Amino acid sequence: MENNTAILVFTRRTSEEAKCKQLTKNGSYSKNHRIFNTLIKQSIIVASQTSAEVFVINDKNQRGSTFGEKLANAFQDVYAKGFQKVIAIGNDCPELTADLLEKTIAELQKKDFVIGPSKDGGMYLIGMDKSSFHFQSFSNLDWQTQNTLVSFLSFARAKRKTIHLLRSLIDLDNFESLLNYIKSGSYAVFIQKVLDQILDNPTKLEVVHTIPFYSVPFYKIDLKRGPPALAA
Repeated sequence: MENNTAILVFTRRTSEEAKCKQLTKNGSYSKNHRIFNTLIKQSIIVASQTSAEVFVINDKNQRGSTFGEKLANAFQDVYAKGFQKVIAIGNDCPELTADLLEKTIAELQKKDFVIGPSKDGGMYLIGMDKSSFHFQSFSNLDWQTQNTLVSFLSFARAKRKTIHLLRSLIDLDNFESLLNYIKSGSYAVFIQKVLDQILDNPTKLEVVHTIPFYSVPFYKIDLKRGPPALAA
């Protein structure tokens, strides 16, 4: 295989994310749905701008009873397609760029793991060589807690593997984290139209770095069909 690296976008569907995570101040499902619709599209677009093949696995085709099992199965399924290196990302890191993913692809040719730590103790990116993957150990890590990063690093170091750490980025778990992201000045992904729906007065935050809304069709989401293709 000429390109031995794949990017795995591991996510829930927009409707499910809007139910499970709350990024709005007033608990509006429709506004939350709007935000996650933008986030999920953005993650797929950014991944598709790289040299790697892209697979999207959402809750409709995830397998397992825990988050760890579902993610481990997703890695295993992509490795089974012949890829030696897999980079998993979610939908909650608006600072993630195609350039950073390309850097990850390059680093993963030299290291066993490339990790993107998030500022809340989790990870926004996991890059892993197939030889370092162990289903049971991986699925049993301390997922979805403030100890996720520490747990993962302990797992990697116990296997005496090489690790490259990327810069720490913000991920979005609640309304407070969204506000912190906007106030940080690194605003580059969310559009003003979305912010107008979730903040009482977004102009008070002096957000100036905006980009146009992406008017692109959704991608077909089917692991068995290979990388996502634009819907006809």
